[in-house]
Amino acid sequence: MDIDTPSRRDLLAPLAPLYETARKYRAATMPTLGGKRTVAAEMKGLQEDLEYTTKFNQKYLEMIVKLRRENIELEVDLALCKEDLDACRKEIRTLKAQTDWMEGLFKKP
Repeated sequence: MDIDTPSRRDLLAPLAPLYETARKYRAATMPTLGGKRTVAAEMKGLQEDLEYTTKFNQKYLEMIVKLRRENIELEVDLALCKEDLDACRKEIRTLKAQTDWMEGLFKKP
């Protein structure tokens, strides 16, 4: 290993307090049998984690769908605004041409 390359232990050192807190919480909240967590308790904890993650993912997907719908609506609004802008520009060109024509009528020869 190169001297400048940090070891795995060095890289994980800042996470040690967080890991220790999580381990203590898990040990305190899990039923034990002779000081060790039971398989059933571990499975129940994993099932709860899975259910929470599934609910979170479902809400996240619903939010994505909602945002996509809003994005489509905004794109339609933008397209309509562009059409209105083009129509206004055309009207301005028409009015400018008419104004130029009228000014030409009243010019002295």
